[in-house]
Amino acid sequence: MIRGQVVDPRLTLENPNIASRHIRAFLLQRYHEARISDFDPLSGMHANLFSVLGTVRDFRDGTGQINRADLAAWLAENRVDLAKAIARWLPLELSDDDRNDLLADFDTDLLRAIDGAVFGTQAPSSEEAAAVTQGEDEEIELQPSLESTGSPHAAPEPEEAQVADPQPDNDAVVDAATDNLLDRLLYWGVLPRYAFPTDVAPFYVFSPIFDGFRVRMEYAPSQGLNVALSQYAPNKQIWINKKQYTSKAIFSPFEEERRTAWGRRRMYYECSRCHHAKTEQEYDNAKRGEILTCEACHSPDSFGPAKPWFRPPGFAHIWNAPAPSVPDEPNETAYATRAKLVMSSAGPDQGVEVTTRIRALDTRQHLLVSNSGPNSDGYVYCTRCGRIESVSSPEANLIGPHQLPFPSDGDGMCPGGRASRGVVLGADFPTDIALFSLRLSTVFQLRPANSETHAALRTVCEALATAACRLLQVESGEILAEYRPALNANGADGTQVEVFLYDTQAGGAGFSPQMIPRAKELFELALEIMEDCPEHCDTSCYRCLRSFRNKLDHAVLDRYVGAQLLRHVMQDITAPFPKERAGRSLTILADELERQIGENYEIERKFDAPTQMKAPVVLRRKVDGKECLVDVHSPIAPSLPVFGSDPEATVVVDDLRIRRHLGEEVEKVLAAL
Repeated sequence: MIRGQVVDPRLTLENPNIASRHIRAFLLQRYHEARISDFDPLSGMHANLFSVLGTVRDFRDGTGQINRADLAAWLAENRVDLAKAIARWLPLELSDDDRNDLLADFDTDLLRAIDGAVFGTQAPSSEEAAAVTQGEDEEIELQPSLESTGSPHAAPEPEEAQVADPQPDNDAVVDAATDNLLDRLLYWGVLPRYAFPTDVAPFYVFSPIFDGFRVRMEYAPSQGLNVALSQYAPNKQIWINKKQYTSKAIFSPFEEERRTAWGRRRMYYECSRCHHAKTEQEYDNAKRGEILTCEACHSPDSFGPAKPWFRPPGFAHIWNAPAPSVPDEPNETAYATRAKLVMSSAGPDQGVEVTTRIRALDTRQHLLVSNSGPNSDGYVYCTRCGRIESVSSPEANLIGPHQLPFPSDGDGMCPGGRASRGVVLGADFPTDIALFSLRLSTVFQLRPANSETHAALRTVCEALATAACRLLQVESGEILAEYRPALNANGADGTQVEVFLYDTQAGGAGFSPQMIPRAKELFELALEIMEDCPEHCDTSCYRCLRSFRNKLDHAVLDRYVGAQLLRHVMQDITAPFPKERAGRSLTILADELERQIGENYEIERKFDAPTQMKAPVVLRRKVDGKECLVDVHSPIAPSLPVFGSDPEATVVVDDLRIRRHLGEEVEKVLAAL
């Protein structure tokens, strides 16, 4: 901000992915104009913007004025005129090949993209097209009409059968076919999403003034849902206008929106060891609490227990609850996970070969972000009123009567009886992805959930994301990177990992896939960033890998470990670990050994000795001259002593553990004495 170079802003008008989504929006607009030229409220047409295209069921089954069969016929009938109209406004910056491809394939591209959103596949079969979504006849259980209570959010009358029933998951699940078609198309990224902020979660602070009918808001700041899952998480303290408010409820001014969000809940699984996660679209209460073998690390009984997962429409501070102006003690809260890729690992023939150990694949998938609460225990959620608490909170007993979070003209109490435990809040979003599969020799090991694996791959992710932003001349943060073990036996053994770049722009901006043909250039620049730090830092610094955005990872970023890994997969060699860095680590160890046993042992340091030396550190007992040899190994290559000592006759310690768990490595040497 003060002295760094500012990246010139630029519009990526040459991006065919962006152009394709705008073509789809243009075609749907023209089709809508052709079939529904005027709005007639007497015909029962929805006035809501997101309802203009009707429902998924009407479009799919042909019962709506706008439907899939009619759209295909209209495209075929007007194809020539539509192609001329599109050609008039397509950006001139597009390459000739991209421009010709877009104009030749715009009709089939639109139908293919819509089919993918409607049927959840890239191209539905004829049986899928004719099938009716399972559970269509189920109706979601609704509360009594709120208009009759005198308050739009008044509590319903108690239901005797459910006040005593602590299991609210008998609530019907919302039929996916009742979704608005436009909502579905935006969710799947068929249309440009950056103009439609659909993934926004507000934090509501109610006005102290309540007239008995309409709920008024004092404040309603909002964040993108991915950020809100951390910033507005239950029990989080939010400062607004010099007052501290606490998130204690899931809320929406439209009551149906909150109900529908819960009705669309899914089953959520997360591995307690490697933290791989996924959701199952169909919620099955019988599977709740199910524990499986993790498909990533293959650890038995670690994937689960299965919990209900849903997308919160918004959060709220409890009405009339105190809002102090002096900070309270911070509450126990939880942060959302990193973006997780849930697609299956690519096959050995998919994608393109970058080197003998790197394969690259461009794809478009949904990424998953979730907040499982403190200690991953989930939250307690009242499906009647929206109150939510962490499981460990003293206020977590929401099964009984409790205060309503919103204004009410009644007694202000919810009768309870509809609390669900272990609830996970989350979001998933489609984006453009560049997936890189890295195969390692058996000398190197990146076992899931190990600290050295996290250090190496977290570093590689930051270097690749930084390199991608530089190559495309986009602002830092437009492209991020994450990693996971390959979802196969090699991934569980630590010999195959996957790193993926993804666009943070809503719906994807087509940036990450551009790195596939430039993969060698990308990896070379990432390696340069790690090896050529201007400050020659020991692990990482603000001149190479650190930034304000990754401040929570500063302690784990290690450019030497990351560079060794990249050199191995780029050049297919057993890349050595730098002796200068290993020598600094051994100095730390030798200093501590000298402090503890210096009276009885002579400690020789031979970091710069000729290659004929026995070991870089030699402990010699003063009484009889008995020696103990000490060497160090790379965190990701435990079988290779850095200074070439005989591993059978040497105590080989871990470079990373010296810096993080010095006491344990000292004990390892002392035990050998």
